Amino acid sequence: GHPDLVPETSKSTDLGFTYTTRERSSKWQVTAFSTDLENLIEYDFASAANANIGSATIRGAEMSWDYPLGRRGASFFQATYLDTEDGLGQPLLRRPEWSGSWTLHGAFSKHLNGDITVVYVGSRADVDPITFERATADSYTTASIALAYSLWDGVELTGRVLTVADADYHEVLGYPAPGRQYMFGLRLGVDTAARWQGRP
Repeated sequence: GHPDLVPETSKSTDLGFTYTTRERSSKWQVTAFSTDLENLIEYDFASAANANIGSATIRGAEMSWDYPLGRRGASFFQATYLDTEDGLGQPLLRRPEWSGSWTLHGAFSKHLNGDITVVYVGSRADVDPITFERATADSYTTASIALAYSLWDGVELTGRVLTVADADYHEVLGYPAPGRQYMFGLRLGVDTAARWQGRP
């Protein structure tokens, strides 16, 4: 759709540390990163096509903490900090300065397990869908619940609820999120599916 579009290139540097407690009961990870981009490809609202917007820089850090909760549970926390800038000194679109998630996973019985996940996305630069001018998208927090019940070996009944609190938010300005969703399914292990199809 854009014959003058050229490939973007980047140079990245990462430095990370991992710390595990002596009892191996928890693990910390911290990573700092830096990326320099040339010919970054972004959507140009004026021409309604992808275009090269020039150079850009991305600096940031990510931290995670993995902590077991007894023999049947675990807690996982992750947070990311981003500092972005294009060639004109403007922050890159839809890259929140702060974001993170927290997941609590557990096995409630021999047959039932599940997890709760909370996701936070901070405010970020975006484009107004009407004026096409720069705007700020609000931060939002969502939560989801997933459960899996083992009917027998290799067969699980699954259920998931997304956006439990039915939050009103926009991942991209002009495109509201669908709100609370319910999903149900049946999961078959590879061996079980093969047996059902009559293969050894």
